[in-house]
Amino acid sequence: MVGPFFVLRHFHFHPDFQFHSENTMDKKAKKRLEVLRQKVQKAEQLLAAAKQQTDEPDEIQNIEKQIAGFKAEIDKIKNS
Repeated sequence: MVGPFFVLRHFHFHPDFQFHSENTMDKKAKKRLEVLRQKVQKAEQLLAAAKQQTDEPDEIQNIEKQIAGFKAEIDKIKNS
């Protein structure tokens, strides 16, 4: 019979596995992630439209900064 330490010692996690997954987050964090993901999606749509209209070049940079900020906040929540 194999003891529990043997199983734990030889268990390998998938490379994408995160100990602080969304399953262990509180409701506020899950909701914030959901809102941030929606904001990223909308900002990416705006970015695509802004790239087609080149009349305001600063707008593209501003949207890219927003997306980067949203993604940084998502990572921060996931890693906390």
